[in-house]
Amino acid sequence: EEHIPLVNKIPKIKNFIVNKIYGSPAKETPYLYIAEIHFENKEDLEFALNSIEMKEAGKHAYKLSKGNLIILFSHTIYQK
Repeated sequence: EEHIPLVNKIPKIKNFIVNKIYGSPAKETPYLYIAEIHFENKEDLEFALNSIEMKEAGKHAYKLSKGNLIILFSHTIYQK
């Protein structure tokens, strides 16, 4: 209710996906959600990372996660 609208304000987003975790082969996981924010290219990502909107969304994500937040950068090497 609060976080998704903040993320939707981030400039240059191509696609935004939120996945709710419901299980793991290990049966326990400390994570509740995986969010993917896609950009057209690295330049758009860098522009977004420097935006006020990204900083606000990042602070809010950290607060929601109670400090249990991991941020990873990746690029697609295969998609079917």
